[in-house]
Amino acid sequence: LKVPVETWDYSLKTGGQLGSNDGAQYTVPTKHGPEKYYVKFASRENNDHIWNEQLADNIYRILEIPVPETKIVKVDGAYGHASKMLETDTKSVVAGAANQQLKEGFLADVLLANWDVPYAFERNTFVGPDGKSYRVDNGGALLFRAKGERKSSELFGPKSSVKELERGTNQEKLGLGMRQVYEGLGMTPEDIKEQATILEEKFTNKDIDRLVDGVRLPKSDRDYLKATLKHRRDYILSWAGSNTHK
Repeated sequence: LKVPVETWDYSLKTGGQLGSNDGAQYTVPTKHGPEKYYVKFASRENNDHIWNEQLADNIYRILEIPVPETKIVKVDGAYGHASKMLETDTKSVVAGAANQQLKEGFLADVLLANWDVPYAFERNTFVGPDGKSYRVDNGGALLFRAKGERKSSELFGPKSSVKELERGTNQEKLGLGMRQVYEGLGMTPEDIKEQATILEEKFTNKDIDRLVDGVRLPKSDRDYLKATLKHRRDYILSWAGSNTHK
């Protein structure tokens, strides 16, 4: 699958590793001036996890959920997921108005089976300089968990139920179901209706095929993702249609 990838020189490295995964900070010259990115590298044996994360970022964008500018790059033969660094003093702690913004991404998080957002706000969201709450480090969405192990077809598959919509269902065994977490942030039926409208209008079958074919994943995975995302979208829209009037 021919998907363009930028090649960066190791000389652009300006900082070290920030998390448990192999990575580094890079400063890239552009016509707008230097831009800072953090690059999280894939293992040389398996690049699928970072392409999966890039797909999750791309889907969030089309659904109007804030994520940093991201892309896949190649540095000295190694592929990495590059995320433009958000310059702000408000790191990790999401509170007040920014916390309330998280509920706007409920259906998107459900669609992607991204459990890391509701169960680890402090690690997976970031308040940007514009005051918006950004979803970052989306490696635990779609096919994979955050550390790289694949999800079972029962958790993310073309025929499985979307358990994240059920009250009391909890994938992470932390006491509250995913839906209950967002309801605790004040999510209303009107919020769900607005999110469902965006999902229906901006995530058509054509959109799904285009987005999935825009990443370098094996054809078997891309076919699986297309079927699963279409199934989950339809399941979510059916659920939203029967619940927004309650």
